[in-house]
Amino acid sequence: MQPRAALLAAVVLACHEDQVEADPHPIEYGEACAESDCAPEIPMTGHASPAFAELDIAMRQFVKARCVGSGVLSVSLRGRRVYKRGFGRMVGPAAADLPGCNDGAMAGVDPFRPDAAFVQPDAALRLGSVSKFLTAAMARRLIAARIEERGLSDMVPTPSHARLADPALELLPPALLAALAGTGCGPVTVDDVAAGCTRTCGDAGVDVRWRDVTIGDLLAHTSGLPGTAANWGAHVVPNFGALRGFLGEADWAAEDAALRARYPEFAAGIERTRTWLEGDAGVGGPVYFVSRYDRRDTDPQLEWLGVYLTRCLTRDPERASDDGEFKGPYSNTNFAVLDSVVAHLSSTGRYAAEAGHPEQHADSALGRFLADLDVSGVTSVEGIFRTPAAIGSPALSDIPELRAWDGRTYRPLDWEDKRPYCVWRGDRCDFSPWLERRSTRPRWDFAGLPERLDVPLAGQALTAGTGALSAEAPALLRIVHRYALGDDDILQGRPRDTCGEACDFVMDKGGALAGGKAYAISLSGGTRQVLLPGLAPDGRLSDLGPRVHLEIAEPADVDVVVMVGQNDDGREAGSVRYSDLDEMVRFGLSRLDWAAVEAELAAQATQVVGLAVDARGDAIYWCADDRFTLRRGDPAGLESGELLGRGRYRLPATRIGVDVVAVARALDRPGAQVIAWYDDGHVGRGEPGDLRGAARPEPYRPAPGRTYADLAGVVVTQAGEAIALYHDGAASFGTITDLAAHGHGRFTGRDPAAVDALALAPDGRLFILYRDGSVEVADLAAFERAE
Repeated sequence: MQPRAALLAAVVLACHEDQVEADPHPIEYGEACAESDCAPEIPMTGHASPAFAELDIAMRQFVKARCVGSGVLSVSLRGRRVYKRGFGRMVGPAAADLPGCNDGAMAGVDPFRPDAAFVQPDAALRLGSVSKFLTAAMARRLIAARIEERGLSDMVPTPSHARLADPALELLPPALLAALAGTGCGPVTVDDVAAGCTRTCGDAGVDVRWRDVTIGDLLAHTSGLPGTAANWGAHVVPNFGALRGFLGEADWAAEDAALRARYPEFAAGIERTRTWLEGDAGVGGPVYFVSRYDRRDTDPQLEWLGVYLTRCLTRDPERASDDGEFKGPYSNTNFAVLDSVVAHLSSTGRYAAEAGHPEQHADSALGRFLADLDVSGVTSVEGIFRTPAAIGSPALSDIPELRAWDGRTYRPLDWEDKRPYCVWRGDRCDFSPWLERRSTRPRWDFAGLPERLDVPLAGQALTAGTGALSAEAPALLRIVHRYALGDDDILQGRPRDTCGEACDFVMDKGGALAGGKAYAISLSGGTRQVLLPGLAPDGRLSDLGPRVHLEIAEPADVDVVVMVGQNDDGREAGSVRYSDLDEMVRFGLSRLDWAAVEAELAAQATQVVGLAVDARGDAIYWCADDRFTLRRGDPAGLESGELLGRGRYRLPATRIGVDVVAVARALDRPGAQVIAWYDDGHVGRGEPGDLRGAARPEPYRPAPGRTYADLAGVVVTQAGEAIALYHDGAASFGTITDLAAHGHGRFTGRDPAAVDALALAPDGRLFILYRDGSVEVADLAAFERAE
């Protein structure tokens, strides 16, 4: 298995070698920005289209105005992705000399990194509370399956009607279910709600009103749950003994041994840290380390929930369901409970893979949900995954830098709280040294002795389903088109094809936390009042104010995902605010020529992205609209020759036909295998009708100084050599993953800038398809190798 970090690094190297300091895809806006600062210094990546220039400008302006390091934006029309872009750099600020960002007093605070790689359109960023939308959709699917499995459709018509404590549905583990139903008493009780409540089991039970809480109440925030969660350090860790049923020192020793067995690579570090704690740190001994996961591999979320459920509700639940309109006071904790429902109903008991362990993804609830929707990742294995939040986590460097401004720095020092320990005192294991002496908290990976750590997000103790997911924008975009975002109300997570007119309105879901801000938006047309930063004389946005109210016309059936890698900064000047991000994107969308976008979509049906001659000597054309055409005989043009068939071809991950830059038949392999190169820097093997293949696409490298945008076509010889043609007439010779490994040369044919695709037949004939539809026949002598 290839680590996510290695995949991402290889992509960046493949696409941007030798031109890290230049915008890889410059767009000339011409006179369009004569009166506006269109922020051309902010680098962008992705497929360039003049039709989307206004959206490019709006996003670039936001990134510049708020000193953002990284951002991504994807847009779809009627479910078809029409735009994806990356902005900024993987580390540090997006550009040099940004006013108020990295000049003057800020120059030493946020120095520019000219060697930092560009952010790719498929780079994953933090979702924050947009994670709740995914949790809602997953919970509805899993509960619907449980209702059908148990034959309870007549009694529970929709997942929203299901009662959390219904013993017939078993939506939680037995111990928690028994506590909610009043047939079992938990080992720990937290009583921090002033009004108090009537409990089961006397003082040791749960609020009796839990029996009435529905899944709809959790979705619509009408359950009465307190808005703040039980505290991990204050309420859960000190009660590990009671929660895990430990009776004596032997249980704590077994827990410590289980931790070392779970992380054998940390065993030596654990012993060094233990010796230091018992000796130099003077905490006493013996010291036992405790895993967030106990030795029975129980999800720590369940222990947190076991404590949390003993709190009193703040009001009576409303028994919300899809039968009405319900929306209560926003509370993270409703979705923390739903997170546990999702995990319990999965086959492995996991909501999502542990951070940095993509091998766990396939069997997690999130993994199966995404697989059912045919969603996977480009820069990540998963596409959507749990965000790492601890130094030493194997996944921390796999995503753009998470910048958390604390008033002094984007990389604040904080303490790691995910490696608790206790000291055996003869009759109990005492966590007070860990709780009170913060200088003795060990690192996640137990490297070195405890010290203050550079962990930007260590304080974000959110569950995955509440706010700790990260996503590639195109992956999330597919789900936004299928499921209702709602408005933090009962509609959230409902399949859009089941809610009719109830979902026929503008929906959006926002998320914000240290290291990220995100919005998912579904537009249904009509007009909207927006509050924007100032406007320049040409009507574009300006960071100079004053702020203005403006009515804009929004497109219909458009879905949007936009994310940036921070939620605060050190710049005081300007009128652009973080809350403007979605409004600025909507403003950019309102200025697009949607007729031109429709024309681009229509043109994909005749835009050939790949050409090959099959084993029978017939021509295969792959077009940008995800369709292929098979015609009898030699290639003579997309519309020439006897039509043998048309159909859709499938692509890996979230790719679509317009992402394909070349397709070649693998003449060195038996059968019909073909090879496809993509504009995200990956290459994969597959079949003519299914480019996905058995293995994930791997990174490829074009000739030095060139990117995928320069490729005109690639062929693969019977000897297995890949020959690439570039639009400037250059050629390179190599392997499918290193197109220039064997050298370089020139193309001697006519007008390489007009070439659409190449195909090599087994008999050595080379077919060259031009953009005007004409086909020229040559041979490999058309590629002249340099000495």
